[in-house]
Amino acid sequence: GEIVIDEVVDRETLMARVGGNLDNLKLLVGIYRGSRDPQLAAIESGLAEGRPEAVSRGVSTLRGSLATFSAGSVEQCLDRLAEQARAGQLDPTEGERLKQELERLDQALDALLEGG
Repeated sequence: GEIVIDEVVDRETLMARVGGNLDNLKLLVGIYRGSRDPQLAAIESGLAEGRPEAVSRGVSTLRGSLATFSAGSVEQCLDRLAEQARAGQLDPTEGERLKQELERLDQALDALLEGG
């Protein structure tokens, strides 16, 4: 389906952060994408192996990489994972949800970069 950018990121805040410059945005997206996969893998393996501290670390790192994008639904997912890690009650389905939200974020960022 068609991605609705504004459901995934706060476009106004994001564009203000990059001074309305798509080249700046492209640079930030590239940096984020370069680090995302190992961070996601760390969260997923922490969930699979029942290691809350690994999940917590992965969540913090990924949250840092994502901060620029004002991606509310991804941040909510990370909040839930962080809460589960603190409580020591991990729910692997939250990892799946995170992956889906990150895919939506990717689509929204691509649409923005294409001048959406």
